[in-house]
Amino acid sequence: MAENELNAAVTEDTSSAAEKRKAFLKRFLITLAVGIAMAVGFMFLLGAFSKETSKDTFHALCDACFVSGVLITGAGLLVISANAGTFTMLGYSVSLWFKLLRKDLPNESRSYYEYRKRRLEKKSPYLHYLCAGAVLLLAALVLYLIYRSK
Repeated sequence: MAENELNAAVTEDTSSAAEKRKAFLKRFLITLAVGIAMAVGFMFLLGAFSKETSKDTFHALCDACFVSGVLITGAGLLVISANAGTFTMLGYSVSLWFKLLRKDLPNESRSYYEYRKRRLEKKSPYLHYLCAGAVLLLAALVLYLIYRSK
């Protein structure tokens, strides 16, 4: 009987790991698509498709990928910082402000300690931001090397 329980536990861990991988991949692909869309938007703003020489085109492409990569990576770093509790005081004060504005909420008193404890238990995932940002920064590096070779 103990062997069956062990096999069930191993199966649960394996399926849980597969679900986590699938969720990460989904978040990563969505974040990467947003980053690519931002890069395309920056390309249009920089006029990458209307440049006269290929060197100027690669310069604009490199800049667009770099900016979107830095923005995505910066968002990931902000999530890491928020997970560490950097912004809990700001969130607590904003939640108190909204409690003052709404009359229908119960008048329960939550301390900052309880709020912080509850917020630190709920950590947001951040690895997909860092990976998508790294892919965009790597693309910017490749485009830069092509730009420098022309």
